[in-house]
Amino acid sequence: MFLSSVKPSGRLGRFALCAGLGVLAASQTLADDLAWNPQAAGQYLRNRQQAWLDFTAKRAENRHQPQNMACASCHTVLPDLLAAPALARALGTPGPTPFDVVFTDRIRDKVMRPDAPQNARFGYLHSAEPIISALVLTFDDREQHRKTLSREAEESLRRMWSEQISTGKERGSWAWADASLDPWETPEAAYYGTALAALAVGYAPPEYSKRPELKEQLDEMSEYLRQQFHGQIMHHRLAALWASSYLTNLISQADRAATLEELWRSQGADGGWSWSALGPWKTRPDQFVAEVATSPNSDGYATAFAACCLREAGVALSVPQLNKALVWLAHHQNAKTGGWEAKSLNGLYPDDPVLGHLMEDAATAYAIVALAKAEN
Repeated sequence: MFLSSVKPSGRLGRFALCAGLGVLAASQTLADDLAWNPQAAGQYLRNRQQAWLDFTAKRAENRHQPQNMACASCHTVLPDLLAAPALARALGTPGPTPFDVVFTDRIRDKVMRPDAPQNARFGYLHSAEPIISALVLTFDDREQHRKTLSREAEESLRRMWSEQISTGKERGSWAWADASLDPWETPEAAYYGTALAALAVGYAPPEYSKRPELKEQLDEMSEYLRQQFHGQIMHHRLAALWASSYLTNLISQADRAATLEELWRSQGADGGWSWSALGPWKTRPDQFVAEVATSPNSDGYATAFAACCLREAGVALSVPQLNKALVWLAHHQNAKTGGWEAKSLNGLYPDDPVLGHLMEDAATAYAIVALAKAEN
């Protein structure tokens, strides 16, 4: 029944009508506050995906390498593929884009034909690729509503487990990429990488994690994530919170609550989060990097990644702090590019059309996930 058809009966009826109109007005205000442009965001991602394909093809040519040597990057390919279904739903378009198909097929080919020259692992990412491949492929299987793992996803997980560390302090984790690049490619990011491995398992069908032959390795991974949780920076703990919503017994309720309280305290008055809120980060001599790492100003990547992890971890939209973060994202989409601006912890590349925007690639993908979930 529409409110316009209601005939108020006396003072109580008029009060009810006014209350109903107030709820509608508040709902409309909230919808306006969270309004964003998925078409522009999608165009941004397509432009950047093409730029990444061109960049990696040219680099492979200059190095006399086969064309499929491009890494499944933490800054562009991985977040873009994780955001693709959310963007498609926001746009009302069925199926993956041609870029999504190209990137996913490259990963499938690498997994199934590791000895082919074009599928040699990419340099310093050698130890990280099995995890990223497994995450992409189990996520794709899940989005395709497959009840069992695809051959490629099964093989990617097998390769991932084969490289899990089985002894010492890091038992249960994985060696990780080290290019001295925050936030993803440093030795300290091994916890982040292990959280991605847990997420890959969490995206697999429920029966997968019940396999007897995986129990010991799963237990060791879970134990590592639980025991090492307190010593991690906020960025890496957020990744573990994301994984914990798909795989049980990773993070205790007490640790989850304490992490959320810490995150709320570090939130800016404008609703966003700064890089410093997700750190602390390794001290670097570059003045620009030092200022980014310690600045209290809200950043596109920091806010998008935090909001994405919170939504994936099941934090409700009714939580005021999350709502403020989503409003910040909606109000900070770049009207010109369609993406979200973000500063890098690794310096400026003002003259490089690809390397100068990698943080914006990730920020845009994670902002899409967070805002698209806010509409559901």
